[in-house]
Amino acid sequence: MEQRSAIKFCVRNGISAAETLRMCQKAYGDGALSQARVFAWHRMFKEGRESVQDEPRAGRPSTSTDVIHVQKIRDLVLENRQQPILFGCYASFA
Repeated sequence: MEQRSAIKFCVRNGISAAETLRMCQKAYGDGALSQARVFAWHRMFKEGRESVQDEPRAGRPSTSTDVIHVQKIRDLVLENRQQPILFGCYASFA
């Protein structure tokens, strides 16, 4: 959100997308948004977007890769190694 706000600031001050990218890379280093993301957000703000928040998305949210769920699945697998595995990430438990 912080970088999106910085991009919005740059747009409002007439700074080009390329210069905005350079400034983000200088300020955030390896944590900077990619060129594609900076250019996309720059374009959206230039076209009048105001919010730096993500738009609501349709569909089921991805929750299977958060730490809590991964640990629960790991515990289930280790608890009963004879239990059938029905997902494609078995290799990460070995």
